[in-house]
Amino acid sequence: MKKVIEIMVFGQPIRIRHEDEEYVKELESFISEKVEVIQRSQKASSTVNLAARAVITLADEYLSLSKEKERITREIQDKTSSLIKFIDTKMLV
Repeated sequence: MKKVIEIMVFGQPIRIRHEDEEYVKELESFISEKVEVIQRSQKASSTVNLAARAVITLADEYLSLSKEKERITREIQDKTSSLIKFIDTKMLV
């Protein structure tokens, strides 16, 4: 059952409806770490600028991992197909 869980993002309380409080707290921690890294490495002029940079960083990581997952999935499918063909040829002998 989903419940309302409050977290802090950019110093603002945000309420999220989710069934797993531990996961939401982990999400809060992950976002906070990303924001801290951006704050240390770049001079964000405002909270909005910092938020935009955090969103861009997270989107970049997501897209990179998504593409890597697709590449690995294709590789697994190709190898599986090759193995099936190999097995099929050995069974016909």
